[in-house]
Amino acid sequence: MNSLHPIHYPVANPSIGDREKEYLQDCIKSNWISSSGKYIVQFEKLFSKKLGPGHCVAVSNCTVAIELALRALGITLGDEVIVPNLTFAGSAAPIQRIGAIPVLAPTAKNNWNIDVNSLKNLLSPKTKAIVAVHLYGVPCDIKPLVAFAKENNLRVIEDCAEALGAKIEGNYTGTFGDIACYSFFGNKILTTGEGGMCMAKTLELAEMIKLYKDHGMMPKERYWHRVIGYNGRMTNMQAAVGVGQLESIENVIKRRNEIHEIYQEYFSKNERFLNLELDDTYTCVTWLESPVLQRESQLDRNQLQEDLRRDGIDTRPFFYPLSSTPAFNRFGDNDPNSDYFGSHGFNLPTYTTLTNEDIRFIGAAVCKNAEKQNLQVNGMTLPPVYPSNNQASEKIDISVILPTYNEENNCARLITILRKQMISISQNYEILVMDDQSTDRTVSEIEEKFVSDSRIKVFVRSGEKGLALSIYDGIAKAKGNYLLIMDSDFNHDPSVTSKMVQFALHYDIVSGSRFTTGGGMDSSFRWWGSLIFNTWLRILLILPTQDNLAGFFCIKREKLESLDLDAIFRNYGDYFFRCLYHAKKKRYSILEIPIYYNERTYGISKTNFVKTLLLYVKESLKFRFQTLLNRQQTTDNRLSLVF
Repeated sequence: MNSLHPIHYPVANPSIGDREKEYLQDCIKSNWISSSGKYIVQFEKLFSKKLGPGHCVAVSNCTVAIELALRALGITLGDEVIVPNLTFAGSAAPIQRIGAIPVLAPTAKNNWNIDVNSLKNLLSPKTKAIVAVHLYGVPCDIKPLVAFAKENNLRVIEDCAEALGAKIEGNYTGTFGDIACYSFFGNKILTTGEGGMCMAKTLELAEMIKLYKDHGMMPKERYWHRVIGYNGRMTNMQAAVGVGQLESIENVIKRRNEIHEIYQEYFSKNERFLNLELDDTYTCVTWLESPVLQRESQLDRNQLQEDLRRDGIDTRPFFYPLSSTPAFNRFGDNDPNSDYFGSHGFNLPTYTTLTNEDIRFIGAAVCKNAEKQNLQVNGMTLPPVYPSNNQASEKIDISVILPTYNEENNCARLITILRKQMISISQNYEILVMDDQSTDRTVSEIEEKFVSDSRIKVFVRSGEKGLALSIYDGIAKAKGNYLLIMDSDFNHDPSVTSKMVQFALHYDIVSGSRFTTGGGMDSSFRWWGSLIFNTWLRILLILPTQDNLAGFFCIKREKLESLDLDAIFRNYGDYFFRCLYHAKKKRYSILEIPIYYNERTYGISKTNFVKTLLLYVKESLKFRFQTLLNRQQTTDNRLSLVF
């Protein structure tokens, strides 16, 4: 935390009042502390009265609530259930757990909820239900969704985990589908610590939920199990807290919406942030304030979060699209709107004990850091890199080349980060792993983890080994307009790769530098050794760059191919200063951005630092001698032509 701002603002902070404590103490004194007691009944009735109408069944959490709802609606093995791509995993995981198949639906363009217009393309004879999520307190288009469901004989479950108190045409979300599910986790609008609620449209559905949540036992025949159920019960103590929370829920919702209005003073007219397009009849509720960076802003969401953390402000990124995660990627394809919201949205501190001054401090800090974040170079504002992700062509824009040798535990983790970086700026990318006949599990580890991602390509080389030769082969196989070349052992920081590609639109070469302001290394010995040798190279080869050995750079394909690749990619690591030398001769524009070299976390370095430096000295002298010899030959040839 930044010492200038010692006050820490967490994203969420539950508010437990005197009434909740009074009811909890009463519950403990009564000894009814498990899953029976008066507070369970009171909580269910009061919830229905305040947020219904509906038949309420208190349960252990919202994920269990969705699973119970699926069971009660008769969803079973092999059935398909449509669920949004952009949502928390708890919306989709219960579908898998009961043996059904989640079908991921795209996100609407101008808000982050399910695109109702896409539903007809997802239908099959096996489709039986839709899980409609009201994400981040914003109602989804539930009325046309329910109409579509009725036309196609589908059941509807409303996931209201984050939207307790939101309305459409004056009716609460959760009252439109067959069953609604709510969360009372510690960060939610109403909390019982852990807990959830099912609210069914009919008494029959509510009775089925009760049956499944209590081990499948018949209420009037103890230990007689009609179906296979499980324990999904809420405790009386949790319900006691819930009753206390419900008694003041109107004030809580009102205050949260006031917080949103103050935040909007900073975001609604700021061109860097998106304004959602919502129907006038929708009344949102503020679970967490959720600004989204404009596509055109080219701000780095992750960097903005890090800057806010230094100011003592905690944030959360939006959920990853489920299609981008290993657990769910086989259930649907990536879609541009899910990718956009998932990579550009974030959550700010939102809780009732924030003062108006706190909110204004946070709002101003967001705007200040957004303005300060520098996607400007020499006064030039960078335009959008890929402004039309929804118009993705088959041609790949970015090729990441990763030369590897025995990088078990490193390369797969690196690729996971690179995917997120690349998808934040382009749908069209590939990651080429050029393996130099590793003897460990490097190749199998990558193939197992990314088996379903066609953009991750592994090539096991044959013939002569070597880092430079691996890169050379990668260049030959790459299809991208822009080539990003880096180590696969985490020496190179993957979090800057998206920026490197963006800057490469305006510079011929963008390279990482340990010696520009903000760069560095984890070892002072290695830093000084590298600095001395880089200074030697700058003088010897008259290079304009400060770091001539990093080997971490992005370049447009046509620019790289115009260099003498056969002469550059020959030896272990001297390819980079050779590349910079030839680029200087062609007067390429070169931008260095700061990077920090980290010691590898896994595996043993294949090189010795001192031996490597001596090798570089030898190769640099040979290279310089060759360049002088070539220059002399060129001069002699010119003289012979003259005379």
